[in-house]
Amino acid sequence: MHSLDTAAAQGLASHGSGPSEWRSGWRLVLAAFLGAALTSVPANTVGVFMPHLAAEFGWSRSQIAAAVPIYGWSIALSAPFIGALLDRFGARRFGLVGAVALPASIAALAFLTPSITSYWIGWGLVALAQIFANIMIWTFPVARHFRANRGAALALTLMGTSFTGLIYAPAAALSIEAWGWRATYAASGAIMILLVLPVAWLFFREPGGPRAAIPSPPLAPRAPAASGMALTEAVRTRQFWQLVLAVLLGAGSAVGLFIHMIPIARTFGLAPVAAATMVSGIALGSTLTKLVVGPVVDRMRAAPLAAFTMVAPAVTCAIFLFLQPLGYFPALAASLLIGIATGAELDMIAVLTTRYFGLRHFGRIYGVMQSAFQVATGSGPLLIGIGYDRSGNYATPLAIIAMALLTSSVLLAALGRERFPPARRPG
Repeated sequence: MHSLDTAAAQGLASHGSGPSEWRSGWRLVLAAFLGAALTSVPANTVGVFMPHLAAEFGWSRSQIAAAVPIYGWSIALSAPFIGALLDRFGARRFGLVGAVALPASIAALAFLTPSITSYWIGWGLVALAQIFANIMIWTFPVARHFRANRGAALALTLMGTSFTGLIYAPAAALSIEAWGWRATYAASGAIMILLVLPVAWLFFREPGGPRAAIPSPPLAPRAPAASGMALTEAVRTRQFWQLVLAVLLGAGSAVGLFIHMIPIARTFGLAPVAAATMVSGIALGSTLTKLVVGPVVDRMRAAPLAAFTMVAPAVTCAIFLFLQPLGYFPALAASLLIGIATGAELDMIAVLTTRYFGLRHFGRIYGVMQSAFQVATGSGPLLIGIGYDRSGNYATPLAIIAMALLTSSVLLAALGRERFPPARRPG
């Protein structure tokens, strides 16, 4: 089997470290950035479209929020298998299929009927397409190519998710106001294909692939096998299950806040377009976090940094609970704090996986972590929606979220010594 371990080791031998990694890998990062932006569109659509679908069809918030577990749990079930396939076949063919299928499935939501079943079937199609475009596919070749700059490269790649939040939510809100939600769904799909597919076709190629855009010098020395644990070894460690639980609690809470940010802001009196800018605030916080976390995590232990990022959205919950009536600027500050968690969580899952379990079976182990992430991101928004429908407010869900985030922070802080720390930079 073509393991990630061997491919990564050969890639690192030929590409070196530091500036040489960027010279050979910047095109790959650009394509992965756009792929990550594409991947985050479904999550960004739910909160923006929720009030309009509820108003037109009379659906409850928990019914609409059920879109998130439909696609999230599908990815969770498929992620370990996709991880194993990535280890063997690489990411390019998956990414190209996803660059067409995911935008097409989003565009198909323009044809929803008043039956909530049509909405769930539509999101079932999104879920199937998302399997071929989930974030693991876009980050996989980046983790293979970069070593000395892995944290920074992953951060730049995952800034694509922040880019979508920064641009898409307010643009979609304005589009819905001007042309309606059906036209906005259709235009979203068309624009995504035009932006992502050409760049992915040209540049989303992996080191060592049959048509690699990152060629190896003919006299490159043979690299030693990359170190790391097999999946069967990893599951016997305390850190594996501790990280899984931290991901479940932290990701479910942070993404739940993200999905419900617009409804929460509107519940506390913000106008629709002003509420939509809260998603841009999350995206801005996420972008700034990635700019800081990426370079910093290459030079320090990852677990304490990850633990800190879980505390920030807990403060958001306190703002919502205790600063009422909620003005625009406190809401904006709350959204920026959510962005700290959403900006760091995907980066940190990948980095923590390499630091504690190595690269030998990175695809498989990262696939399990992605399964936990997707289960959490599917469950969190749904549970918040159910809590709102039953209580008529967000107070109880917010209190529970705050406790879950703080627990996640403690679990991350207690991970202990890294088994596979990053390579030291020369000089």
